[in-house]
This record gives sequence, C-alpha cells and structure tokens, in this order.
Amino acid sequence: MKRVLLSIRLLMRDIRSGELNVIIAALLVAIATVVAINSITERLEKVMSRQATELLGADLVLRSSYPAQDSLLAEAKSLPLKQAETVTFPSVVVANNNFQLAAIKAVSEGYPLRGELRIGQQVYGSGQKTQAVPAEGEVWLEPRLFGLLNIKLGERLTIGDANFKVTQVLTYESDRSGDFYTLSPRVLLNLKSLTATKVIQPGSRVAYFYLFSGLPESIEQLKTRLTSKLQPSQRLLDVKANRPALSNALERAERYLRLAGLIALALAGVSIAVGVQRYAQRHYDAVAIMRAVGYTQAAVLQLHMLQLVCLVCGTWLIGSILGLAIHHGVILILGELLPPSLPPVGWQPWGIGLLAGLGVMLGFALPSLLQLKQVPPLRVLRRDLLPPSIRSQLWYGVAVLTLGLLMWWITLDWVLAIVILVAMLGSGLVLSMVLLALIRLLLKRLQREKLPLLLRFASRRLLRHLRFVVGQVLALGLTLMVMALIFLLRTDLLSDWQKQLPVETPNYFAMNIMSDQVPELLQQLTQGNVSRSAVYPIIRGRLQELNQVPIKQAVTKEAQDNNALRRELNFTWSDELPADNKLVAGQWWTKEVSSEEVSIESQLAKKLGIKLGDQLLFNITGQTFTVKVTSIREVNWESFKPNFYFIFPKKVLDEYAATNLLSFYLPPGQEHFIIDLIKQFPSVTLLDIDLVIRQVRQILTQVTLAIECVLGFVLAAALAVLAAAIASSRDERLQEAVILRALGAETARIRRTIITEFALLGALAGTLAVVGLELTTWFLYEQVFNLDFSFHLLYWFVLPISGTCLIGAIGWLTTRQVTIASPMKLLTNSP
Repeated sequence: MKRVLLSIRLLMRDIRSGELNVIIAALLVAIATVVAINSITERLEKVMSRQATELLGADLVLRSSYPAQDSLLAEAKSLPLKQAETVTFPSVVVANNNFQLAAIKAVSEGYPLRGELRIGQQVYGSGQKTQAVPAEGEVWLEPRLFGLLNIKLGERLTIGDANFKVTQVLTYESDRSGDFYTLSPRVLLNLKSLTATKVIQPGSRVAYFYLFSGLPESIEQLKTRLTSKLQPSQRLLDVKANRPALSNALERAERYLRLAGLIALALAGVSIAVGVQRYAQRHYDAVAIMRAVGYTQAAVLQLHMLQLVCLVCGTWLIGSILGLAIHHGVILILGELLPPSLPPVGWQPWGIGLLAGLGVMLGFALPSLLQLKQVPPLRVLRRDLLPPSIRSQLWYGVAVLTLGLLMWWITLDWVLAIVILVAMLGSGLVLSMVLLALIRLLLKRLQREKLPLLLRFASRRLLRHLRFVVGQVLALGLTLMVMALIFLLRTDLLSDWQKQLPVETPNYFAMNIMSDQVPELLQQLTQGNVSRSAVYPIIRGRLQELNQVPIKQAVTKEAQDNNALRRELNFTWSDELPADNKLVAGQWWTKEVSSEEVSIESQLAKKLGIKLGDQLLFNITGQTFTVKVTSIREVNWESFKPNFYFIFPKKVLDEYAATNLLSFYLPPGQEHFIIDLIKQFPSVTLLDIDLVIRQVRQILTQVTLAIECVLGFVLAAALAVLAAAIASSRDERLQEAVILRALGAETARIRRTIITEFALLGALAGTLAVVGLELTTWFLYEQVFNLDFSFHLLYWFVLPISGTCLIGAIGWLTTRQVTIASPMKLLTNSP
C-alpha cells in the first residue's frame, strides 16, 4: 500500500512538472479514439444494417420454389424470432374487360418485418406508412395498374376464381426486389385469400418467401441450422446475398472505420513509446538515488509500472468521457439522416477503451521501463554511467506483438489486422534501409556544396546524429504517410460511391418492349428531354454444358448451387463493349464477326471455372447452340444499370425472338410523364426504383459523414506523434543551445538554425511519406478495398512541402524555450 501511495505522489509530481504531457496526450487520443469510434461504429452499423434489411423486408429470408418443409419452419419457431410469409407469382388480372399480366404478392399478418408499406387514395401520390396488410377479399394495386386496367378505387378486380375489392393505392414496398426483366405491376393481397383464387396449380411458377427478424445471435443461429438442410431449389437471402451493391459499400465503410481506428491507436502507441523513452532518460538520476538507498530492480520496475497504470486509469475516465462527447457530437451532426430512435450505447466501448489504454501503454512502455530499472547506483557519483541497452529485438518485438494483438482484438479480423501490420512494418523496414543511405548521401553532399552557413550548420548537426535522425525521420515520415493515406482513402471511397450513384442515376426501367415499339418509345423520351441508357435486347435461356459436359458435373460442388445454374438467365447481344464494363481478358469482337462467340462476366467465370477458349452450350426455348468464350468482362453490379452475365454478337442471337429493355432518369415532379407513357404503351412494364435509390443514397451519406468524423481522430493521433518525435530531441538541443548562448551566439541565429534543421527533417520525412504512400495504397487498394490504383503525382509535391512547413513550425514551437530562457536557468534545470 505504501508503494502505491508513493507511486501516486511521484506521478502527481511528474504531471505538475509537465514530464508526462506527451504521454497523457497520446493516451487521451488513444482512449478517446477507441471509445468514440467503437461507440459510433457500433450504433451506425446497427442503424445502417437495420436500414439495409428494410430493402429485404427482414433480417433473413428463406426463398423456396415450393412450400418449405415443416422441419425448417420448426427450427425458426424454436428461436425467439418474428416470422412472416409471402407468396409471389405472375398471373393475369381482369377488370372492366381489360386484361393485364401482374405480379401477385400474397402476404401474411406482420409483413414486412423490416421496412414499410405506403398506401394512399391518390394514384401517384406519396401515400402514408401503414403496418396493416390488405383485409381478406381486398387488394392494393400499384399505381400503373389503374391506368392499364382503367379501374378506380372501390371497383372490383378478378384474380383466377376470386373477386376482390380495390381499396388502396400501393405507393411503396421497401423490399421490392427481383429480376428487373420479369417484374410486372404489383397486386398485394392477404395470404388467407390466396386459396380462393385457385391460381396456384402443380407446375405453376411460384416463389415462397419466409421472413425472419430478431436479435443478430438468433438470426445467425437460424442461418447455421437451415444451411445444412436446404434443398437445391431453396436458398437463404440476407443483405450481402440479395443487395450486393449496398453490401459492398457498407463493407468498405466498415473496413475504413476500423482501419482509421487501428491507425490512430498505432500512432498513439508510437508517441507513447517515444514519450516514455524520454521520460525514462530524465529519471535516470532519480532511479540511481533509489537504487543507492536500497531499492531493488524489481521494486523500481514495480513502482514505475504502478505509476503508468494509475496514469492510464486516470486518463481512461477523461478519455472515455471525451470519446462519448465526440460520439454524441457526431450523432448530432448526422441529425436528420438518422432515425429518431437509435440503439443505446453499451458498456463495451468503456471496457474496450480501458483495455486498449492499458495494452498500448504497457506494450510500448515496457522496453523503456526494463532499461530504466537497470540504472546503476554508481550514477549518483558518475552521471556519465548509463544503463545497459536492451536488445532491439525485444524492443520491437514487444511493440509489434502488442500492436498486432490490439489490432486483432478491436477488429476481430485477422486479415485486416495482418494486412495493416505487414504494410506498416514492411514500409518502415524497407524505407528505413533506403533512408539511412539517402540521408548520409544527401547531408554529405550538402557539406560539399557552397550553401548558406545556416543550411550547412543544420546539415552538419544532423549528420553527427545520423542514427537518431533516421529514427526521427522515419517516425515523422510514417506519420505524414498515414495522414495522407487516410485522407486519400476517404477521398477515393467517396468518389467511388459517387460514381456508382451519380445525380442522374436511372430511376426507371422500361421492360418488355417489343421491337416495333422501340422507335416510338425513344422518340417519346427524346421529346420529354429524358436521359436514357442504350436499348438492350433481352432473350432468356439457360447454360447447359461446359466443354461438352453437363454444367453441374463440370463445375465444383460449391458452384453447383450457384443461382445462375438454377434459373433462366437474361442474354443480350451487342456489337460494342458496354460503357460500364471493363475487359479483363480476351478481345471484343468486331461487327463483321463470323464465329460463334460469347463474353462472360468475370465473377461468374471465376466461380464456375470458365476460361478463355472454353466451349459453352446454351438452350433458348428448346433450341441449343455452342459458342466459344473469347472475352471476360468486369461488371459493376453496384450501379443501377442493366448488366448481364453473358453478351453475344448479334449474329448468334439474331434468329431468336426478343423483347427490349432500357433505363432512364426522370427528375422529381414529372410523374405525369409516366402516366402518359403507360397510356401510350400499355404493354410495356415500367419499374420505379427511385425510392430504393434514395434510400441507398441516404445510407451512403451516413457512411460518408461518419468517415469525415473519424478522419479527425487520425489527424489528432498523428499530431501527437509529431509532437512526441520532435520533443524526443528537445533536451539535447537545449544543451547545445546553452553552449552556443554561453559562447555568445545570437538568439536570432539559434532560432533560424533550429527552424532550418526541422525544415530539413520535414522535407526528408515528406519525401519518405510519399514513397511509403504509393506502396501502401497499392497494397490496400488491391487487397482490402478493391479499388483501382493509380499514382498520385500531386502528393509528390504536396507532402515534401507540407512536411517542411508543418514539422518546421511544430519543431520551433516545441523548442522555443531555447531562445527565451537564460543559459544559467537552462543549465540548472537540466538533468
């Protein structure tokens, strides 16, 4: 107990003297960063996942071509989950002697489990939210059906053998999804009314959906139980499987947030390591006295470990409060973008903050404390005696091990933790070796050139302390690199998302267009100044054989359940490579192509093991033909534009009957144009996805603002490292300045010398940072974020200049005491 009280008294003395300012700042940054980022990401992930599941209607969906087995439903009933059921199928509906193919959807009570329905009394109105479903004997119709059937609210509509009353206009389904090319106008009815229609018969094309929602643990448990029991015609859908565009964006955002948190924590650890090393050096004399009066090495180590643990506990409380305050500030900034009811902040961020603070402190401070305990008692008489140096392998090994464990513990992602650790260590190792040679060469060259005295004096001093300078430049360079990396990643991620959803992203799809309707429809769009995509012919067919082997026998067992092999696919032909597609292998054909060729999408080719030169046999309406794979394309599935697994030359598909497809963008307030279009082309199916696009945009906006806020944490951690690295040489500079002042050097000359020296360090660190930036971004873009890499020429100018100015300014601010204090005072205060 006495030792604890002594450690607290010594700690308070060091805090009052300013000895621990850098360490406290780094700890506050580390703890506040961990608490804030964990609080923000935990709540935002829940919110974004909740909104993403609204596009699915549930947390998990079981899709089946026939009613699910009782054993599957029993598994769900044994867990605390909400359930609902829907049945969808195409059928002709009749009203006022008008016939129309519609997409019938029968829903049970409680549908949707996630998301919402909107209904109203006005066609093409916005409607209002509802938690109800149609009553028995009633139906809700999508707006375009009112024009197609010439029907009004309150009138009757026939489906099969049943007659229904139209009671509401269905303006929005949050989970409206499916195959863009077969979607028809929606009719929503109660599941209990389905039997009366007698529409579903053996062989009918029906899809059964079983919806589940609940706690994540229960959903994962159900997913595990059902996966092994699924039949070939059944599959599980979640956000990742059913909404790949949104899933990829959320996954990238989550990786960025975690990467930013890891980097902030690593930078804080580096500044703690530098700060504790300086702290230990300044306590050599105090420890020598303790050793002289009988303290053992173990007692010395224990005393200083207790001080640091007490320091962590104190800063943990302040840092946690600061982190939560920042978290609430971020939530306030997001404002209306978030739903009114957010999940509460749990205790986990507090616990994670404490463990992260203890881990980063002990891991990065331990080597210096191990050296401090070995200060010889004889130093009381001979101040030139220093403790024996510990092995550098131990120094770096403990720090690397601690950093790696913290990275894994925070992310629970070994891949991301290892990638970041390898990238940082690899860059540091390679660049330090190159840096040592370059600094020696550069500084020696400066000595031989006829340069101003100030520059030669600064370079001579750096050359005298070459090993220390290399470490300092490496720390400064890596810090500048990390600052640029986080900013660059943020910019490229946001740019990539904006490319996916530009302002005029198509919000309507026109499908089932007959060839003789295309010219007139295009003319109508042109007259309305509506921007549109190209027209794509659509022909449905199946892939049957790969190199004369049935496709399910030719692929791996894992690929046999691929959805592309279990259904008809949509084929198209084109003489030119689509603008949004990128050729990754092979060559595109010319208009005069005479051979039977096909181009395949790259992900499907990889999953099925299809390569250039393979022979594929397709079946279209009972007719088969064989083609050769001559190109592989990369397709951006994250865009709301028509995309295809297979594209053929026109010559191959010219003899088959086809419908056509196009997409177009209609600005808000022009709904009358759609009404006119429906009346003029009643057989054309128009699919409105504007609300879906707006919802996706809202989620990406939330992610963007979260990324902007997290960027500030990394910059704060980086500035702490810069201050620690520069302050690490403060004592030595003070001693040299004292001698110069005592010998009569002018204050202005000393000030200019210090600024010049730090400016040189900044220029070297900036050059090192830009080299490391290119290496690290190439690695991260390829392995983690799946972004296109290109060299960043602007940064080759910005980083060296920024390093010179920033480090020069910080260096002067942290050492300005040299020019404002008297030599006698500096000598008496020196250790």
